[in-house]
Amino acid sequence: MANTPVKLLPPTMAAALAFLSHPAAGQEGGAQSNPILSAPTAKDLSANYPPRALLEDIGGDVLLACRMSRGSDGAGSLTDCDVASESPAGFGFGAAAIRISKKYRFDAASPAIASGEPIKLPVRFGLGAGDRPIALQAPGGPPPEKPAKLRADKYRSRAVLDCLLEPASDHLDCNVVSETPTGLGVGAYALQLGSWYRYSKSLEADRIGAHVRVTFDFNGSAPERPTPGAPQLCPARRDCAVAY
Repeated sequence: MANTPVKLLPPTMAAALAFLSHPAAGQEGGAQSNPILSAPTAKDLSANYPPRALLEDIGGDVLLACRMSRGSDGAGSLTDCDVASESPAGFGFGAAAIRISKKYRFDAASPAIASGEPIKLPVRFGLGAGDRPIALQAPGGPPPEKPAKLRADKYRSRAVLDCLLEPASDHLDCNVVSETPTGLGVGAYALQLGSWYRYSKSLEADRIGAHVRVTFDFNGSAPERPTPGAPQLCPARRDCAVAY
């Protein structure tokens, strides 16, 4: 990779919690509501977002049917959750919503605690976009050396990382979401590059602590390898990185 700034689209993990705007979870009859005290965080969403959907820039909507009991902290918590509906199907949004449901806490006076009646909870997974792009600056010196297997591979390879704009430094703290293909060290090399890049704490002061999704495309001599997901990000025979 050239030692130049990499233009990145804005972080989305923090903005993706659109379902937090729901003020309450409704009971089956719809007559009573159950105020939400706390809901899943951006970090919870990042950890549970279905990998294939993340790779393909797909959002989803899930409706859960759950019962509520009083937790050890006195607040209402969800139990026995089932997926009433999910769209689109086949990406794992329903299972992800059930995992995330454990993070909800409800008002101790919620009617559903006493009644034992099921409630309906809408959960939305979305990849929102902000207005201002981010530029990651490559520091002085060469980037980490590309693994031999990856250098020899004539097709495009891709790794998707979920990265935190580390508050204590100007580094990225990343985890691999997906890599294509496996067995070439694509994800491991992308992690090295993610650690190598820096972001400007002065320019991005309002986004420190936010998550970004960074996609690395490594392009060989052939134009493409059959891969699911978003369109290719780089010209042929060029490497690049883009974040959403």
